[in-house]
Amino acid sequence: MNVRISLCIPLFILLGCKHDKEIITPVPKPVITPPKVAKVPITNLKYASDTLKVVTGNVASIKATFKGTEKGGKMFTLKSTKDLTGFSIDTLGTISLANTIVDGIYPITVEAKNNDTTTVFANIVTVVVSKNVIAPSALTYGSNKITSYVGGIITSVTPTVSGSAPFTFSIKNVPAGIKIDASTGVISSDNSLVLGTYSAEVTVKNSAGSNIVTLAIEINKPISFVDNKINAIVAVCFDCHPNNDMLTNKYGEFDATKGNINQIIERISLPITSNKMMPQGGPKLSETDINLIKQWQKEGLNP
Repeated sequence: MNVRISLCIPLFILLGCKHDKEIITPVPKPVITPPKVAKVPITNLKYASDTLKVVTGNVASIKATFKGTEKGGKMFTLKSTKDLTGFSIDTLGTISLANTIVDGIYPITVEAKNNDTTTVFANIVTVVVSKNVIAPSALTYGSNKITSYVGGIITSVTPTVSGSAPFTFSIKNVPAGIKIDASTGVISSDNSLVLGTYSAEVTVKNSAGSNIVTLAIEINKPISFVDNKINAIVAVCFDCHPNNDMLTNKYGEFDATKGNINQIIERISLPITSNKMMPQGGPKLSETDINLIKQWQKEGLNP
């Protein structure tokens, strides 16, 4: 019996071929480095206003414009002679205020740093934090006219004004001898004023605004015993005093009146019910006449 053995040998073995998978090595991608952008120093930094007014307890901010590179980290820094707690500035130069900042005036300097170049913008903004300030109004001296006389002086009343203090007063359109107290508004003068009428302009200011009033300042001739007929007014006194130092001629009447002026003013100022009132038995002198005699004394008792 014949036995056949068949040996089947795969062809790839005979050919010496390998059945392993082929390994492909990837080609690396090229690394592209972006070009460096040059940082341009900050210039022309400006804010919408050079003064920022903020009411106490409020937040606020003010934006900036400038030239130069806008990126680069913490580019802006705030400086001041005052404590800047509650202030901040961002990378676009916007200054912001928290609502905790105390009242005060804050001069702000901004330092802008870019590419190791620092530019200083000194006192570029002033921040004023204050309570809600009401602008002054209704300034008045009680009258729109102040009077004095040649050789006399002016001392006005203290004016009244509505609004939020403190106020600052100023005056113009007046001669050099007239001045005003900047804090109180009282108008005064020396004795150099000459005859004339001046249209004075008084201004009162605070941080919220101003108010202006025009006053007529009249410098008149001094009151005269004869020209202003004080001799006629006091003539009633001489009827009751014919035998004392009040003489009958006009110059004598002047001397007697001048020498007894304090007693005369005291007596003519008494109420009509007083037995010491002059002229005794009435009628009582008018307030206009009494005030004229008092002003005559104030102006120096001119003949």
